[in-house]
Amino acid sequence: MRTILQHAWAEIEHDIQYKSARALPPALRRRLAALAGLLEIADREFQAIRDEHDSDRGTPKRVGPRRS
Repeated sequence: MRTILQHAWAEIEHDIQYKSARALPPALRRRLAALAGLLEIADREFQAIRDEHDSDRGTPKRVGPRRS
């Protein structure tokens, strides 16, 4: 199961990287990889905030898979 952020990223990256008629230059591939890393961190932080908020209320809920 993917989070909303993961799904949005997959759609955008697929259009840029795989649907393009021409090869993506290395500099753009590197930028995409760096952005993917930032989004992974953001996704992890969103989940940690939600977990902490839910535990403060005494009702832990999981909205997506925990990423390590």
